[in-house]
Amino acid sequence: MVLVRVPRGVCAGSEGHDRARVDQLRTIGCTTPFCSGSWSPSTTQEVAQHMGEAWRDLLTGLEPGDWQGFQEALNGFRRSAPGTSYENLHRRGQEILNDETWPVPGQELSPSKNTWVNLLKSPERYSWPLIELLVLIVAKQLGAPREELVLEWAAVYERCGGLPGRFTTTATAPASVPNSASETTFRDLDRPAGAAGSARAPAPALLRAAAQLARAVHRERETDREARRTEDPFALQVRWHVWEELQDHWSNIHRLPAGAETEAGPLDLAGRYDRIADTFEQVPSARLVVLGQRGSGKSVLAGRFVQDRLSRRTDGERVPVVFDLKRWNAVGDLRDWLAGALAEHYRGLDAPAPDGVGTLAGALVDAELILPVLDGFDEIGAVAHTELLRQIHGRGRLPFVLTSLPEPYMTAVRTAGPVSGAAVITLEDLTTDDLAGYLPRTPGLAGHRWSAVLERVRQAPDAPDCAALRVALATPLITGLARTVYSGDRDPHVLLDVRRFGSAAVLEQHLLDQYVDDVYRTGAPGPGGTTGPRKALRQHRAELAVHWLGFLAHSGQDFGWWQTADLVPRRQRVLVFVLLSLLVGSVAGLLLMEPVPAVAAAAGLALMAGLAGSSRAPRPVRVVPRLAGRGRQALWEVGSALAGGLAVGGAGWLAVQQFGWWALAPVAAVGNAFGSALSSWGRGEGGRDRRIAIGTGFGGGAAGGGAIALIGTLMDWPFGPWVHWLTLGLTIGAMVGVGSGMKAHPAIDTVVAPRQLLVDNRSYALLQTCTVGCGYMVTAGVLGGLKAMLVTGPVIGLAFGVAAHAWGRWVILGRLWLPLRGRLPWRLWEFLADAHSRELLVQSGAFYRFRHERLRQTLAARYTERLCHDGKSQVECQETSRPERSSSLGRPGLR
Repeated sequence: MVLVRVPRGVCAGSEGHDRARVDQLRTIGCTTPFCSGSWSPSTTQEVAQHMGEAWRDLLTGLEPGDWQGFQEALNGFRRSAPGTSYENLHRRGQEILNDETWPVPGQELSPSKNTWVNLLKSPERYSWPLIELLVLIVAKQLGAPREELVLEWAAVYERCGGLPGRFTTTATAPASVPNSASETTFRDLDRPAGAAGSARAPAPALLRAAAQLARAVHRERETDREARRTEDPFALQVRWHVWEELQDHWSNIHRLPAGAETEAGPLDLAGRYDRIADTFEQVPSARLVVLGQRGSGKSVLAGRFVQDRLSRRTDGERVPVVFDLKRWNAVGDLRDWLAGALAEHYRGLDAPAPDGVGTLAGALVDAELILPVLDGFDEIGAVAHTELLRQIHGRGRLPFVLTSLPEPYMTAVRTAGPVSGAAVITLEDLTTDDLAGYLPRTPGLAGHRWSAVLERVRQAPDAPDCAALRVALATPLITGLARTVYSGDRDPHVLLDVRRFGSAAVLEQHLLDQYVDDVYRTGAPGPGGTTGPRKALRQHRAELAVHWLGFLAHSGQDFGWWQTADLVPRRQRVLVFVLLSLLVGSVAGLLLMEPVPAVAAAAGLALMAGLAGSSRAPRPVRVVPRLAGRGRQALWEVGSALAGGLAVGGAGWLAVQQFGWWALAPVAAVGNAFGSALSSWGRGEGGRDRRIAIGTGFGGGAAGGGAIALIGTLMDWPFGPWVHWLTLGLTIGAMVGVGSGMKAHPAIDTVVAPRQLLVDNRSYALLQTCTVGCGYMVTAGVLGGLKAMLVTGPVIGLAFGVAAHAWGRWVILGRLWLPLRGRLPWRLWEFLADAHSRELLVQSGAFYRFRHERLRQTLAARYTERLCHDGKSQVECQETSRPERSSSLGRPGLR
């Protein structure tokens, strides 16, 4: 058979293309019936069939690295099957992806028509998942054995210089038809995603970033383990067993293809605390759901899983990361949420990706280098449950570990069905034997007393005085609290008093309340701790500390320092910003103009400040001012700002000449948004990030232009020539660009710590306050003279620093207003560090979070009770008693 090469510039399926193929066949002596006669559209299918058979001949003589020849063979292979036009490939590809008997790594949705066209015509080398999907489509249309075809094409793809993921061979293919795929087995499909030889070969920069991230996650988990002291003196060996009723079919968990000769049998996934990584590795689908009651140790077990997986990780494998599902907003795409959570939690991952598209965090997710551990499925709403399961189900190859209470997960499975390929295990209650090896090790006389108490429970577990204690001590959380509270000289026999503790719930609440009291009043160490006591506080200080923690507990499970500004009710925020702006505006106005215009200027400034106060605090920018090594990006930022400033200057002069000073505000808003869009595009941002950048630029431009318009109107400034306006626009653009251009992303191998994030954001806020202030000083000086320059520029720069940056709002509201109101202490950082050392709080990246939801609920209830009993107004008491506001809703998050 003779190989015919079709001109690449001719569109497949067109009449000209078929004529060209017939002509070429004739020139090489083709004797088929359709070569002897004149061409007609009816011969198209016959031509396609003849041409499609030539793909094997092309493979025979394929030279190493011949990508063009590979494309032509692949296109001939496509044409050999009916119904594989570019228009049909999208639909047939989705049918393949919906058939879970053969998962395609890295491909969740079928590509569009244009993507298929580019695969077979573009000189760009496409990744293996797309090619594998095309082979599966053709195999299905031909009724051919798909395994043999996939392995054959994988060997060819590797010979052409590609990496066919899990089908990568260990030896070089022979010079003839590549057949080294025989060294690959179909069971390679069961390899966990992210292992060496995954669906894509990540860029070296991504592999280095993944290694740095692994080190950061490992240090974070070690710090969390030491802070919680869950293994002091040793870890309670929580056990689990399989819950088959809530999981997928065993054949799907085994990833067996349809029509497999043998039926998959159940796996023995029973295990204990220090075997969680082994249990996960037993699951061929690499999808595991962990169910357990409150306080059963699900989050601690997730942390242990991450540590164990990291200790076994090799280069190129996925990095396990714990994600806090409480911040899942059920609106966006799961991939985007995972990337946003990574970028928020780890320093440097919000930097641009190596290819300039999106962030480094997003690139790690796309390269299958992240193993998500989704903690807290039960902490999101019912709608979010269904949406999350739907998205996980749609990503059939995404490995994960998910933790939840049994009831919410059971309800979600009834609605959305079992998660594809997911095995389910449920944590068991602690037994008396587990407690006997743990509680008697309590220091002091309490250890011997615990032995007697547990012996009584062992002898009569269902007796009225033992039943409540036995049920309460079934979880590691309450067991740890009991060991802490009833240590030293305290006698745990009181817990058998059925008159005081008639139920497990009453007994658990008693332990929680007693622990909160002891941790400040006696300086007792945290649950499980054996270290020396911390400094005890006087009763008044202890009550204040509990009150301050109650205020934070009432706002949600976790909080960042910048979110304390949002804990102030909106009416109070607006009032604070208006009063401050009236004060500053009045003083500045009296220095520039008569009293009446000064009051008008102050009122205009107060209006803008009130609008700023009504909005939520911006997320802190995690950058440090540095120019070294950032020349190219810095030049782009400066250029974008100059373009925006030039647009504002040119269009602003025309608008002001035509409509007066007030026309400057909308022109400045549009021009600044234009510069922000250019800047965002240069950083490789897209979607939501770009919309946020444009919206922020629009608002900032409107505010700055409105301030100049207000002062210009009140002081009757002359418009000036257009040359001045262009110069001023370029000056302001240059000042803003310098501030933006010096944004440098920190190293990846560290977690975002609260204090470090504050320092970074403060440095950047002060830098931009100075640069923006200087730009407006020049503007005011040219238009209004020296006095206007010395007054207007600093005021606008200060307003920008407060309104546009998290640090400015935190200073006014978190460091001044809330302490004045008695909601938080003046020395907030020392207070949070002390609560962290007493194990009431744990640090989760830039956030502090309460050690457990039960502890948070206890503190929040005490805060509400104190407000109502201290004679607060009925309105304030009712307002405080409402359900807690979660400061983390809609935010990306990790644990």
